[in-house]
Amino acid sequence: MLYECAYGQDLIRQAAAVIIVCGDTRVDALVGKNLEKKVDEGLITADEAKTRLEIVRKTIESSPRARLQMAVRTPSFAAFALMLLATERGLATASVSGFSEEAIRRAFHMSDRFIPVQLVAIGIPSMQHPNASSASTESTSQFIFHEDMGLTDI
Repeated sequence: MLYECAYGQDLIRQAAAVIIVCGDTRVDALVGKNLEKKVDEGLITADEAKTRLEIVRKTIESSPRARLQMAVRTPSFAAFALMLLATERGLATASVSGFSEEAIRRAFHMSDRFIPVQLVAIGIPSMQHPNASSASTESTSQFIFHEDMGLTDI
């Protein structure tokens, strides 16, 4: 089922597990409760919680796209952390961003509230490519910009 949602990518079938990382478009509804819990646990002050909640509200109200952006950012960091942890434990990982959002929604009965952000494939490293992590990569200057955001190259 997930294989078809990911346009038949072989690594979906080859992986021991594939995690669908999702974002919540109503994350702001949960922020207050999570901050209250942190206050109760003594991790932050009530004033800090109030300030953080206000920042979230202002961010969401700042533009029509803000809610969507917030729903994608945090899960992206979580997916990256998951991949780092798995790699640290000797597992191979692959980020899969090529998939049909609608097909995943239908296949897994996902509410419109949630957005499939990324698939993370996890498995045992291939013996055919034992040094895949040391393969050559693109120069970071192709996608990391400083000050001009790469606009001078256009």
